[in-house]
Amino acid sequence: RAAARGARRRNRGVLLLRPLEGCDCRKPLPGLVHRAVEDLAVDLSASVLFGDRASDIELAHNVGIPGILVNAPVYAGGREPLLRARTLLEGVRFFLDYVHA
Repeated sequence: RAAARGARRRNRGVLLLRPLEGCDCRKPLPGLVHRAVEDLAVDLSASVLFGDRASDIELAHNVGIPGILVNAPVYAGGREPLLRARTLLEGVRFFLDYVHA
């Protein structure tokens, strides 16, 4: 259903490094997302970040996109997510029906 409405899943960025001084590639810093925008031609205006941690929601805020918290019964983050979804499917449905409609 999501694909029929124009949604596409892009490759996930994975970084297997220890934090380095001055590196903007660790959440919630935006470096990894900025590289994905360049490398994969991601349109941030049509994007959302799904995550299960406060750093995911903070990253979404830092790059100016909605953040949807998934399957996180306890959340002690600073920024409020757009939605607290019980499942990824619930979050995707919400995004497609109410945000990306």
